[in-house]
Amino acid sequence: MVVIISKFLISIFGLLVGYILLKNKKFKDFELYQFVIYGFLTRWIILSVWFFFFEGRVSGDLYAYELHVSWVLEGKIPNRDFSTPYGFYFNYLLSIPYYLFKNPIAIMLILQLFELFGFCLFFLSIKKLLSINRAKLFAMLYITNPLVIGWLAFDGQDEALMIFAFGGIFYSISHSSRLLNSFFSSFSLFAVKITALAAILPIVMVSNRKEILRIILFFLLFLLIPIILNSKVFGFGFEWKHGVDDLTAYFFPGNIWFLIDKFSLNQNLLLYSRFLTLVLFLIISLFLFKFKNKISKPIFISFGVCLFTFSFQIGSSYVSPGFIATVIPFLIFLLLINNILNDKHIYFFNLYSLLIPFDLATYLIWEKNYKNVLSEDLFYLIFYPYEILIICLNVIIYIILIKFFLKIVDRHISIKLKY
Repeated sequence: MVVIISKFLISIFGLLVGYILLKNKKFKDFELYQFVIYGFLTRWIILSVWFFFFEGRVSGDLYAYELHVSWVLEGKIPNRDFSTPYGFYFNYLLSIPYYLFKNPIAIMLILQLFELFGFCLFFLSIKKLLSINRAKLFAMLYITNPLVIGWLAFDGQDEALMIFAFGGIFYSISHSSRLLNSFFSSFSLFAVKITALAAILPIVMVSNRKEILRIILFFLLFLLIPIILNSKVFGFGFEWKHGVDDLTAYFFPGNIWFLIDKFSLNQNLLLYSRFLTLVLFLIISLFLFKFKNKISKPIFISFGVCLFTFSFQIGSSYVSPGFIATVIPFLIFLLLINNILNDKHIYFFNLYSLLIPFDLATYLIWEKNYKNVLSEDLFYLIFYPYEILIICLNVIIYIILIKFFLKIVDRHISIKLKY
């Protein structure tokens, strides 16, 4: 519980800093390196307390990273000798600093360095696509974002590496580098996790045949080593010393299926959730495909990543605040291209980012530590309204994205007709 309260207070601190910078416009005086230094220091001033006084860990997942990295260093192969939901190369990347310094702080450090580098790639892309002032506004909104602070900076979750991968994809698209695009598309899938498909699908939609063949070639190159080592490449199990957790067999907080499961004895809910996810993916795919040539690639891919991610977050039983954290840079970019951007849009975005990251941790901590202290009925009486709020917010953002996408398409068509 101390962890959740600390994360909440740190997230509030980020909000206050962002509010002050937004009001007095001081962020316009900052350079990129100053944003990076601020982001790095605010992470480690806080985290040093946890690492040196609270057993060296913050998130539960960091135990798993350390365990899996140790197995890799012993010669075990991911998804052959042990189950992991992460990409084949994920644990190998984390094993490099851990081999040099066997402390979980090394794992957290490399994840955060990757995240900050990905942030820089987004910054440079937005500077090129929009303006230096918009890029600085992006930097301020990202570095002080409550979800980024709570989920990536404080917890050091694997999605920090996805920020790097998505930053690389966005940079390659904005700078028309097809080779980098192919590399980062493959990296996101095979070095992070399969949820990277949210970015790869829209990329394929706007790619010509030659570009698609290049992406496939990079996929095959990334697949070469795991195939030689007889790995299954992708997995959906999370292996601990005591056994394997099947992530596809649970209802995670943050979606409608979690609520229904508590009131229903229906054995087919998992099947229904997968069907709904598939339907949403199909609808969004057809929707995006229809307008793929109507707007620029960076805007199209930003919408695509966000819409596919929210489709999964709304439809699937396996959801996480981390999935939303990976699209925060894209959401900020879409916020910045709004011609009528004002402080109210930013306040709503920050409030949403503050509210969504705490349900999973709260539920897991109650289930593990407080189930005998706080009755199930009383806990759910408090927890369910919070869950309903999160679900409604996700649906609202989903609808806003679709409406804004159609508005952008209409604007581009009008400009073409005019000129």
